[in-house]
Amino acid sequence: MTCTQSRPFDFIQFRMDFIKPMQAVNTVEFILVEQNGQTTVNWTMYGPTTLIGKIINLFINCEKMVGEQYDKGLINLKQVVES
Repeated sequence: MTCTQSRPFDFIQFRMDFIKPMQAVNTVEFILVEQNGQTTVNWTMYGPTTLIGKIINLFINCEKMVGEQYDKGLINLKQVVES
């Protein structure tokens, strides 16, 4: 994981290089928006999809598979920021 862009209080972007279960390079972004004294965090990951990846997506709900990891990560981030 390599930080590729950062704007304080606003935006962070990473390059994610995966090896397993298959090689891939994706972009991860955290967009931070302040509203009424609170910060909303939008966490996204995107990248090119190979033919094999598209076939796998037909049989595996990848959003459900990684959704729990997003939730855990956001909870951990909240705990760190608020402590």
